[in-house]
Amino acid sequence: MNDLLPFSVSFSQSWLVKHSRVLGFFIDGKFFSPADRQTHDVTDSKAAVVCSTVCAKDEDVASAASSAAGAFKTWSELSCYQRAKVLLKLASVLQRHSQCVSELCNAVIVVPGKTSTLPALLLAQLFMEAGIPAGVLNVVSGSEASLGAKVAQNPQVNYLTYSGRQHTGEALAKAVAGWGVPMSFSLSLSSVCTFIIFDSADLNSAVDGVIELAFKKKRDFCNLWLCIGNHSPYGQAASIWTEDLTLALESAKSLCVGSVWVNCHSVMDPALPLCGRRESGNCTDGGREGLYQFLRPSHSPSFPRSSPSSINYADLGSAASKFMIPERFDPSRSTFFFKYKIVTELLCCYRWMKKSPTARSQSLYSLADSLDNRRQDLAVSIQTQTGISLEEAEKEVELSVSRLTDWAARCDKEQGGTPFPPQSGSALSTPEALGVLGVILPNSKPLLSLVSLLGPAVAMGNAVIMVPSEKYPLPALEFIQVLQASDIPGGLGCQFLQYSCVSPLKRLWLHCEEEEEREAGRNWTSSNPSLQEELWRKAVVWKSIWIPTA
Repeated sequence: MNDLLPFSVSFSQSWLVKHSRVLGFFIDGKFFSPADRQTHDVTDSKAAVVCSTVCAKDEDVASAASSAAGAFKTWSELSCYQRAKVLLKLASVLQRHSQCVSELCNAVIVVPGKTSTLPALLLAQLFMEAGIPAGVLNVVSGSEASLGAKVAQNPQVNYLTYSGRQHTGEALAKAVAGWGVPMSFSLSLSSVCTFIIFDSADLNSAVDGVIELAFKKKRDFCNLWLCIGNHSPYGQAASIWTEDLTLALESAKSLCVGSVWVNCHSVMDPALPLCGRRESGNCTDGGREGLYQFLRPSHSPSFPRSSPSSINYADLGSAASKFMIPERFDPSRSTFFFKYKIVTELLCCYRWMKKSPTARSQSLYSLADSLDNRRQDLAVSIQTQTGISLEEAEKEVELSVSRLTDWAARCDKEQGGTPFPPQSGSALSTPEALGVLGVILPNSKPLLSLVSLLGPAVAMGNAVIMVPSEKYPLPALEFIQVLQASDIPGGLGCQFLQYSCVSPLKRLWLHCEEEEEREAGRNWTSSNPSLQEELWRKAVVWKSIWIPTA
C-alpha cells in the first residue's frame, strides 16, 4: 500500500482490491471479515458497485466493546505528551492521504452509516499507522439504528454519541431508553442555515454568500429569511449580513443558534465549540467544551448499567390520579398535565433570563439569606422525614446556605472567551442559558441536592421546574416558602424521560439514585471544585460568533 503515491487514484483502488472489495470490521487493530454475515453493496455516484460491507451481529459488537475496554487502559495511561505525539502523527498521515479519503467519499453522504463505511475503515487503518494502540478505534458496520442499540446495550460501553439523520437519532434514543447509557446527538437537518440581511449590508457580498452556500450544500435552493431566525426549528447556525458591528453583535446575542457568522458563512475551526439547539441536537462539538462530554469527574463513579422495564409509553400516566397541591405551595402558578400539557405563563422566566448577572447574583444572595433565617425549621423538617440526627440535618442546611452563596458569587464571573482561530478575523465563545430546565431530585440529601442543582441553573439565567424527592418531599415544600420570601421570581420517571425527550430533542443528564444511596449522599457534600464545574457546564450551552476582518 505504501508503494503507491497517496494522492493517486490507484491508491484507493488498490486498497479495495487488497481487501477483495469486501470490507468487514476493524477490531483490535486489524480487519476482520466473517463469512456468515449479511452484506451491503456500496455504490458510487454512477450507481456502480464499489465494494461490499459486512453487517455486524451481537458477537461482533461484543468483540469490539471488549477490545475497546482493554485498549482504554493502555491509551489512558499514556502521558499527555505521548498522546499528543500520536495525534500529531495522525494529523500528518490524514493530510497525506486526504485525496484518497475524499475519493472514497465521492458520493454524497446523507447519513454516516452504510454509505460511509469505506472511509471509516480506511481512517481506522491510518490511525493504526499513526501509532494509536490496537483496540482504541474499532469499526463495525450495519444498520445505524439497530446496530447503535446493540452497541449501547453492551455493558462495556459507557457513552454513546450519534451524528446523522433526525428520525434515525430519535429511533436510536428510544431503542436505548432504560439501558442507563448517556447519549448526545448531532443531527443533520438538510444543512439549513438562517440568513438575516439588514439594509446596512453589502448586498453583493450577501447574495454571493447565499449562492455559494446553495451549491456548497449540494442543494437546488437555499432558504433566505429576512425575519427573526428564532422562528426556525433549526438551531445549528445563522448568518448575519450588515456593516454595522453593533447591530451584528446585538442580533447574534439574541439568536438561539450554536454558531453565528457575521458577513460570512460556513466558517469552522476545531478550537471553537459548535452546539446544536432545538432540533439540531444536543451535542457540543469542538473546543475545550466539546471534550467535557467525553470526560467524567474523578470523584464520580461511572453510570451503572440497567435493563429497561416493560413500559407502554402511550398509556404511561393516564391512569394516575390527580394530586392537588395548595396554590400557596406552587411557585410557578402552573397547572401540569402529565402528557405534555403544561399550561403556564413563562414571561417571568424569560425576564429572569434577560437579567444581568449582577442582578441574578443579588437575588441568589437574598435567597441564601432567607434560607439561613429558616435554618432551624428546615433542619427539623429534614430530621423528621429522613430520620437522621438533628446535627446532621443542621450540617445539610448549613452546606446548602454555603452552596447558594458560592453560586451567587460565581454568577457574574463565569464568562466566555476570545480564542484565536487560524483564519483571519476574530471569534467569540460565550455561555448562554439553556432555557427552561426540568429537574427530578434524588432521595439522598433532599435539601442539599435541591440547592446544588437549583443554584447553577438559576445563576446562569435558566428557569427551573423541579420535582421533589419521591421519598422525602417535605424539605422541598419547606424550601418553597423560602423562595417566596426571596426576590427570585415565580415560574422558576428516568426511563420515560429517555424515551420522551427525543421529540423535540432535549438535553438529559442522568444520575444513579442507587449509587448515591450507597454513598450516603457523599457526592452532594463533596467540596471538590470539579463538582461545581460539572454543574455549571450542565446549565449552559455555548455559542460561537465569527467576525471576519475586511
